[in-house]
Amino acid sequence: MPEFWFLRLSLIRLLPIRDENGNYSMNPMLLSLPNPVSLLDITDKTTQERLLANAFFEVRPIDGLLLKANFGIDRNYQKLKQYLPTTTLYGQRENGAASIAQGDNSDYLMELTANYTKQVGDHNFNALVGHSYQLFTYEMFSGKAMTSLQTVSCITTWARVMQNVRL
Repeated sequence: MPEFWFLRLSLIRLLPIRDENGNYSMNPMLLSLPNPVSLLDITDKTTQERLLANAFFEVRPIDGLLLKANFGIDRNYQKLKQYLPTTTLYGQRENGAASIAQGDNSDYLMELTANYTKQVGDHNFNALVGHSYQLFTYEMFSGKAMTSLQTVSCITTWARVMQNVRL
């Protein structure tokens, strides 16, 4: 959806919020943009949670040897519940629409290193070995219902197929 400030500028200030039929007035020069007040009719219950965390620890089991472990996580969870009524331009285009979506995105990181240092006379020796492992996971589900029977039928069929799948 376009930004609110652009919509506000696109509406002619002399137009009433609603026309004589009770519908939201439209700018006759920009019929593709909704009346900004109509966007208040949209129900949007979107939530998002994010966790960014890092932790490490170091151990010196013997003189000159440093073992280090580093762990990180970036977890992002989103849930969208939205309803576009027919009183809005976007809802009119689809004859009313309800959407639900859920996304779960995770990035895990593990780094292990061993650093050995030794001084022999005037010479310094240093050996470093390490291993890094990173895992990305992403799951997404979405569905949309409109008053169009064809769309509802497609979503219902897809849901029946998914009931037989075991994860």
